[in-house]
Amino acid sequence: MSASRQDIEDFNDVFSEMVRLQNLLNESPQAYTSDFARPIDMLGATLNAPKDIFEKDKDSRRFQLHLSLKAQNKIRDIAVRHIDANKLRGFVSLGEFYGDVRDAIYIHIRRGKSFDDKGCSQIVALAIKRSKFKMKKKRYFFPFNIPGMEGRCAFDIGSVSIYEKDAILSKVRKENKEVILGGDVNFYNAFVSFEISDCSDKISYERALNISSFIFGLIQVFTYAYKLPSPHITLGCNPRSNTTKHYVWFTEKSGYYLSSSWKLPIEFDVFWNNLVEDLDSECGLVIKKLVDYAISPINSECLADRLIDSITWFGDATRDDNHHAQVVKLVTSMERLVTFSDEKKDAHITKKFCDRVSSLIAIYYGDVNGWMENARQIYKLRSELVHGSMAIHKSYRSSLNFNSFEMVSHVIFSACIGFSKIGLQTTKYEKQLEEMYKAIKECCLEKENLV
Repeated sequence: MSASRQDIEDFNDVFSEMVRLQNLLNESPQAYTSDFARPIDMLGATLNAPKDIFEKDKDSRRFQLHLSLKAQNKIRDIAVRHIDANKLRGFVSLGEFYGDVRDAIYIHIRRGKSFDDKGCSQIVALAIKRSKFKMKKKRYFFPFNIPGMEGRCAFDIGSVSIYEKDAILSKVRKENKEVILGGDVNFYNAFVSFEISDCSDKISYERALNISSFIFGLIQVFTYAYKLPSPHITLGCNPRSNTTKHYVWFTEKSGYYLSSSWKLPIEFDVFWNNLVEDLDSECGLVIKKLVDYAISPINSECLADRLIDSITWFGDATRDDNHHAQVVKLVTSMERLVTFSDEKKDAHITKKFCDRVSSLIAIYYGDVNGWMENARQIYKLRSELVHGSMAIHKSYRSSLNFNSFEMVSHVIFSACIGFSKIGLQTTKYEKQLEEMYKAIKECCLEKENLV
């Protein structure tokens, strides 16, 4: 945690800038203000006593320090270096750690310490200590509306649990519940719950949002796989219509008319029964590992990240009401599984996409030529939408003659099996993944020729 040569130079620049800015302020408020190009630049210029220091010792001497834009940038540079050097990335945000460094500088000056080599190292150590002290383990409960959960016991998917709403709300303090929920809790019937390990408040919440979106996508993948797509499944932090989708229309002949759709599917008990069985299958065990990894990820990019992103894109597509916007997101979901980093400008990218997607499905579902045609259709449509030959706001219905959501759910489940054989936490995997796609393509073609 010792300060580097660059840290020491930057800290001394910060101190010099504080002295210079204080002299300007002593000279006149106008001189101080003129040091900033825009009034908004002055928002981060004042450095006050950290709240916890003030609360512990209210009678102590308090003062303000002033930071020029140059000083603020130097502090940010120091924060960036030490987030990486001390492996804090993924546990504290840059903004939060930047604040910790600022606070550490204030406390250091308040203690009358110098900005020599030892003093600069003390500032860094204090910033890291303050940052780690604020990290905590937290369990989240996000509102979900999931048909068929009423009256069910807790349901586990790896380290994630789904509870019936009342099982959790009954534990919330009454006064707290009334303030936060306002008495209206009818838009959901369950909570999805998981624990985030020690990290800062901001990182913890952002990671929790990502995990809840991943779980939402995962549930939606299963609903399409079971041919029970349900627009009623909603996520409390990203809500949409849950019981009926309605609107009012008017004609001279009919007057004002209320139109609604999306009744709850009566077959949804089948979903839960199937899910219980499938989570014990080979693919289900991979899903549980993905859930656990999403909650406690590693910093290095690995194969599991591709699957989690793909499922999250799938879930996002189910929330979109525009059919062609759905296509763009579904293709992105598949691209995350089958496209490599060095293929962005590959002239054969379309063929590789179609080969890999069709092989992924056909290895378990057969009909590689049929899936190849579907892959060509959806990729062509996506290209027309993204590259401008078709306007998304003028699109009314997808021109595809197959269910694109069911197709992508097959791709995701097949990828779960294939990726797990390589190793979900494998980091340098592209060569192995490319060999896997070649092998399953050859296998599919052999099966096709034998028929």
